[in-house]
Amino acid sequence: MMDDITIKARNALEREISFTPKEALDFLSKKQNFRFMSNGIKRELVRLGKTGDDDALLKEFQALMNSKGFLSSKGTSEVQWFTDNALPTKSSAIKICFAFGLSSKNKPTALEFLWNVCRINGLNYRIAEDVAYHYALERGETYEYANALIEEYEKVTAGDDFESGDETKGTSTMWETFENLAVMKRDEFLETLCDNKKNFIQYNKTAHNEFVEIYNELVDLIAEDIKFSQIASMAAGLDVYQPRDGRRAEVHAEIVYEGFIRALIGDKEFEYMNVPAIKNGTVISDIMKHFPQQGHMDLMSSERPRPHCKTTDLGNGYARKTFILCFFANYVLKHVKNWKRADAGAPKKFYDDFYISLELMLHRCSYGLLYPANPFDWHILNCIRYLDSGDDPFAEKDAIALFNETLVYLADGDVVMPEIF
Repeated sequence: MMDDITIKARNALEREISFTPKEALDFLSKKQNFRFMSNGIKRELVRLGKTGDDDALLKEFQALMNSKGFLSSKGTSEVQWFTDNALPTKSSAIKICFAFGLSSKNKPTALEFLWNVCRINGLNYRIAEDVAYHYALERGETYEYANALIEEYEKVTAGDDFESGDETKGTSTMWETFENLAVMKRDEFLETLCDNKKNFIQYNKTAHNEFVEIYNELVDLIAEDIKFSQIASMAAGLDVYQPRDGRRAEVHAEIVYEGFIRALIGDKEFEYMNVPAIKNGTVISDIMKHFPQQGHMDLMSSERPRPHCKTTDLGNGYARKTFILCFFANYVLKHVKNWKRADAGAPKKFYDDFYISLELMLHRCSYGLLYPANPFDWHILNCIRYLDSGDDPFAEKDAIALFNETLVYLADGDVVMPEIF
């Protein structure tokens, strides 16, 4: 059952009149509208029967972590999480799940808590250790129990060497292989874990391939848009590019995306993925001369990716955010524009079509599903909802412009924002 925060965020998306950029910023700037570490921890403490003011609940949280052997040095990390000054690492987030005794038997599940509260993209069934932790959680066992299983797995398979490409199962098949964790006997689980060593390749191939495909499609669309923008500008006797003096460039906002994603992920990650920096004449430096400025991009996330890691494991939701951003831009540029030109085949509801399509893709890629009480998800969904709004059915509605306008207000305004992205 959804709690008040989730209901409030979803209701805001379903209202009849769409948000203006300033109204969207106002909603995003109110921390009480969204799920953060602080209210996620408090909710679980209340579920365990703990009550009191914030100081009392913080002490209860520290005492709980201490009782499980998880307390950080002097409890400083717990303070940081409880006050939303930091997000936990994946290892710490998993320990918090054990401390709260989370599993699929209660709400939120361990997987929902990891994404919705900790911004960790769940448990990767391409990593043996993650499967072992999930098994222990589902069985109501301890963190130490899971580590003992991992140690035994590593000992049994120490002599088994596999190379890239030796795997025989896809990620969805790995989920099916371990779908009955709650009833699996220990020996059966360990044997299955060992038998699948060659399939623990550390990342989801489907997610990687889907991202590269969406990215390449997006770069083609951006290159086409730049081409027509240049032709129109030259025909009108205008400069193709505007100076980078801090002003917002009033040219096709769509072209932000290659520069945005390159800044978000980092050059080294792109080299590792073999995604070209230059494609169809679209040069990154040219795109960056348009919009937005680097400062606008930086505000989209405070986390920085770890170097030389696959796109499915970039810290607190990093890869997922980038994936959703690409999907959003691709959807708007490719589908909406085509439907407008053809004047046929458009879905009755852009929002529903987008939501269902993206959810299916996220599921295939083992990413956390859409969560309206997550500010980033809400911002994306609100921009798509704008296409369906009935306040002015004859108006030209640009979801990407709404996305960027809101970010400009975020970057240039005086509003003190919580860590929304």
